[in-house]
Amino acid sequence: MNSTIILNPEQLESIERTKGKLLVIGGPGTGKTEVALFKIIYLIEKKSVDPGSILTLTFSRNSAKFLRDRVATLIKNSYFEIPIQTFQSFCYEFIRKYYNLVGYSSLPQLMVSTEQKQFVKKILSQQDFSKYPLTKSYFKRDGFVQELFDFILRCQESLISPSDLKRKIPHYLKPEMAELTHLYKIYLDRIKEDNLIDFGGLLYNIIDILKKEPLILKELQKKYPHIIVDEFQESNIALMEFLDLLSENCESITLIGDDDQSIFGFRGANIDNIRTIFKKFYPDNVVFLKESYRCPEDIVSFSQKLISNDISRIDKPFKAKETQNSNNKPSEKNSVISLKFPNFVSEARAISQLILKFISEDSSLRFNQIAIIMRSFKGYLEIIKSTLDREKIPYHFVDGGETI
Repeated sequence: MNSTIILNPEQLESIERTKGKLLVIGGPGTGKTEVALFKIIYLIEKKSVDPGSILTLTFSRNSAKFLRDRVATLIKNSYFEIPIQTFQSFCYEFIRKYYNLVGYSSLPQLMVSTEQKQFVKKILSQQDFSKYPLTKSYFKRDGFVQELFDFILRCQESLISPSDLKRKIPHYLKPEMAELTHLYKIYLDRIKEDNLIDFGGLLYNIIDILKKEPLILKELQKKYPHIIVDEFQESNIALMEFLDLLSENCESITLIGDDDQSIFGFRGANIDNIRTIFKKFYPDNVVFLKESYRCPEDIVSFSQKLISNDISRIDKPFKAKETQNSNNKPSEKNSVISLKFPNFVSEARAISQLILKFISEDSSLRFNQIAIIMRSFKGYLEIIKSTLDREKIPYHFVDGGETI
């Protein structure tokens, strides 16, 4: 392993445990991704593990690219065969090989979420309203396409088929559900007819194949004896089922995440997965990364106080690491300010006044060194924009107008 990299004892323990199951939990900036990175290198360089047998899965393309690039930079030799992928790309590669086992005559085209929504919208527009006496009034309502899309997504990611819904929720108890279930079935039938597949369908079909084809499951398990999952807090029920099947007889599986940092709930991420695994693994198979290399102590302290209101979270040790050559030095007194306002207008006004105050008190500070991070809410966005314009504060939007 690269001798210039200094790892703390908890990181080292996480990296050097190469047998059995392990859950690594750490707050922001505690080096969770570094654990994944250096575990790959440790397995290859210290344990002489075949690079192609270490499967590393994550949820974002940026994270997968970061890991691939860093491994290529740090490892002594070049290994193109190290599988570091997003769940989506790994699953699509699998379906590429076995699509005929789930009713496709040729490789289906993978739909992105925007295409899925358009497909749902198209299906709704083609329905005979008279067949939906209980839900037809919703069809043209703003937001119903999104609601139906979310309903389908949740069903898929919970491994619930239309027939499961019919069986679990009798139509006489919730007659509206029968109509939604019918639309769900139409959606699944139509995407297969058009040789399309979505991410929920990828997972559903993979799990179906692995359960029905034990030889394929055994082959996959043999191929990947070592599994590393980064950003584990973003997993859902289907992904957990897939990992359970894949890791049943593996040499090691390392799950890395933080239940406080889940951001993909809108995509079906189930925070209960990491909390359930914690209860199963604790204490022998859990390692806490305790030190944040990213944030100063006052920010860490404030964030801990805020998140502690979630009584269902995993209680974890977390403090700022003070180092000589980092941004983690103690910050100025009152660098974290908590304010409450009666409405959005008052809040926007206060934000603009704070910005002007910061600029007036520090001649070296520029407007482009100040960021406003906010939830996506169009009404508030317009209020903050007009307030900044009125105060002649320059700004630009990032990520399609979701943040300033």
